[in-house]
Amino acid sequence: MNGLLCPACFSILEKCFPTSVMKCTGRETACIQLNAVISKVALSGCASVTYCRVHPLIGESFWNNDNMLRPVTLSCENANKTSSLPVANYLSCKECYGVNCDRIVNCSPEKDACLTIILRTTQGTKNHTGIMKRCGFSSECNSVGSITTGEKDMTKNVTCCYSNNCIPPIPTLPLENNTVNGILCQSCYYKTYGICTGLDYIACTGKATQCISYSSEQKDEYFTSREVFQGCGHPTLCRSGNRTVVDEYVTLKETVISPTLPA
Repeated sequence: MNGLLCPACFSILEKCFPTSVMKCTGRETACIQLNAVISKVALSGCASVTYCRVHPLIGESFWNNDNMLRPVTLSCENANKTSSLPVANYLSCKECYGVNCDRIVNCSPEKDACLTIILRTTQGTKNHTGIMKRCGFSSECNSVGSITTGEKDMTKNVTCCYSNNCIPPIPTLPLENNTVNGILCQSCYYKTYGICTGLDYIACTGKATQCISYSSEQKDEYFTSREVFQGCGHPTLCRSGNRTVVDEYVTLKETVISPTLPA
């Protein structure tokens, strides 16, 4: 992102009327309005100054990928850093579970980053580590750390990028530091539906300096499951905020309750 904004819209009619602005990237310092005369397609958005200068001299463009030159009308003006219209993100990201990923989705307008998440859960002798790619919020980026309850623990790291179809680097899990840091937090873990009462206490370790409450609710067509964590957490996880993630099959709702004061 280069800090500039342009009105954005797309229509299969002769004109389109922007109701929001988009964030420009790289060398996109101009706002463009383009109309394809024959196909009746209209669009507005960000463009490079080079494109704005060259295209009117040609007056035609390859349109609809059919190798046919079609006449277009085009105008450009300088992009601005502010706008009275709301900002919408027009971003597409890879979405899948696992390292290899070919599925690309259009993100909802409020999401402004492509994420790669590595998540490890530990319960007793059982360990599970998974990698997920999806659309997300920049507030989630660099959320690295763990939640420790004494019964089930969760460790994660999130990397981000901010352009269409970009691929964030594969994150690594942080090294564990088991040195007690002198902070005590109420702790509990509850699966399925129920209330985590937090009657037990756990000694926090390493950089886990805040007491955190966290819940996740996962829904598909047939089943809903819920997990509630309360225990020691890293500050970056506390700041990452709440989110709802919807993919082709599953809806995941995560809630980070404001951290409580350490005991």
